[in-house]
Amino acid sequence: MAQALIMMGGVDNSNASFKILNAIKQYISLNPNHGLQGVTVIINDKSPYYHGVVDFISKQSEVFKQVDFVSDIASFMKSHSIAIGAPGGASWERACLGIPNIIIPLADNQRMVCQTLMDNGAAIKMELESLDNDFSPALKHIIENYDVYQQNNLLLCDGLGLYRTIFAIEQ
Repeated sequence: MAQALIMMGGVDNSNASFKILNAIKQYISLNPNHGLQGVTVIINDKSPYYHGVVDFISKQSEVFKQVDFVSDIASFMKSHSIAIGAPGGASWERACLGIPNIIIPLADNQRMVCQTLMDNGAAIKMELESLDNDFSPALKHIIENYDVYQQNNLLLCDGLGLYRTIFAIEQ
C-alpha cells in the first residue's frame, strides 16, 4: 500500500493541492483496490486556499492528513512512496530518494525540470486543468509500475553531488 505526498509549494497560489485531493478522492471511489494507505499534503497557512484544504481533509481524515511545516523534509519525504508535486527543486530530492512522481508544472521555469524527469522515465506529467480526466489512470500507472519509476528516479540523481564537488575542488 502506497503513502502519497502532495507538495505543490508552501503557498500553492493555484489551489493545486485542493484539486489533487479531489482527484485522489475520485480515484479512491472508483478503485476499491486503490493501493493507497494514506495521503499527506504539505500546505501552510500562508496559502489563500489553506482553510479549504484543511476543511476538506477534516471530512476525509481516514485517508488524508495535512501538515504546515516539516523540519526534516528528506526523512518526511522518505516515509512516502509516491509524490504528487510541482517540478521544482524538490523534484531532485524526490529523485534522490527514489520516489516516483506525478508532476504538475505551475510555472514556466519548471518546464525544463519537467521534461528531464519525463525523458528519464522518473515521472508522469499532468496539467492542472486535466486532473479530472487524467489523474486516475496516471496514479494507477505509477502504483502498478512503482519499481520501474523508483529505479529511474534513483538512476537520475544519486545525491552525491557534494562529494563530487569537494573532490573536484581538492584536485
